[in-house]
Amino acid sequence: WVTSNSAFEVGVCPGETYDYQGATLGGGTTQAFTLHNWLGCDSVVTVTVKQLHNSSKQLDVNVCPGKTYEYNNIQIPGGQVQDFHLPNAEGCDSMITVRVTEYPSASFVVQTETACANAATGSLSAVLNPGGQSPFQYSLNNIDYQDETLFDQLSAGDYQVFMEDANHCVFIQPATIAAVPQLEI
Repeated sequence: WVTSNSAFEVGVCPGETYDYQGATLGGGTTQAFTLHNWLGCDSVVTVTVKQLHNSSKQLDVNVCPGKTYEYNNIQIPGGQVQDFHLPNAEGCDSMITVRVTEYPSASFVVQTETACANAATGSLSAVLNPGGQSPFQYSLNNIDYQDETLFDQLSAGDYQVFMEDANHCVFIQPATIAAVPQLEI
């Protein structure tokens, strides 16, 4: 007569059991079962039930003022906390807590100097109000930034002044350079 032996391992999450041959096995147990193999002889199958684990994690992120953070296709605004229940790598429950904090806000005003009606003689100057995270940089096109707050040799017209802080948050102020009326003789 030919006997046979085999073994296998399964995993269960907390609170779950594994049923084998009418027996209910909890996590962390090993049990041998005597069965008949294909020849009608005894066959011993050893079942090991591994205890898997739930998990939890906290994710702290920062966003610019007025912006959101996307996690699992959900937009989470600054100042909010959102819990997500997802399966972990073992297939058990995991809770991920996403905490979104806004960076400090910054603001500024723009002072203007008028321009001659037919010449680029105007200027814009950004004046920072308290707040935000220095250093700051300034731009008129949101591409080319400079440390200087003054933009000169500008024509009369409407502008947008962009200020970027150390957190790469961008704040915008509109400004208009007025034209000095042409002298009529």
